[in-house]
Amino acid sequence: MGEQDLTSQPPPPRREGYTTRPPAHEPEVGRRQLSSEAEDYLDMVLPRLKEEQYVIAWGEHDFDCVAKLSRFEWFKFGFVDYTIVFEEFDRLDPRSLWAFSRTAFDYAARRGGMSMPGLQGAKICLPVAMIRADEGAVFAVQEIAAPKHLAKVEFPCVFDMRASQLHYFLETRLWGAAYYAGLRELAARLLGP
Repeated sequence: MGEQDLTSQPPPPRREGYTTRPPAHEPEVGRRQLSSEAEDYLDMVLPRLKEEQYVIAWGEHDFDCVAKLSRFEWFKFGFVDYTIVFEEFDRLDPRSLWAFSRTAFDYAARRGGMSMPGLQGAKICLPVAMIRADEGAVFAVQEIAAPKHLAKVEFPCVFDMRASQLHYFLETRLWGAAYYAGLRELAARLLGP
């Protein structure tokens, strides 16, 4: 057996400001710049999320911004992994809305966390589409329920930057009825204007 260097290596230096947005003059390679309206919205929402202990990541999985939180909740009988995904769109129609929501949900379902859906806890994903022009997405998100998932929740939201309004599903379906009021309250409290 050859000799190995078993001395302990110091941990890599911690990057300061890892939760802050990259400066505008240093865009990430291949990333587009957010509009001033999207920047204003995120500047309003992100401090609320940080206050709730969400971890903010920029450009993760090709999304504009992702906020993640894992915690134990007594009323949900276990650990809950929250994932809020922000993406800006110039125009958004129902088909593009549901494609974005599905991509964000798939990412949230695969990402690590503390929950074991189906055994204890749940995974909750709130995809937030920030739009300048609505081509039916607001009606779709308000009137059409997201697909059902076992021990996982997909609750898409649309933030209309022109009107400064947050839109989400307004009805309460029998399946998952206990969650809908809480999801609407969570979306309004953390993501509303």
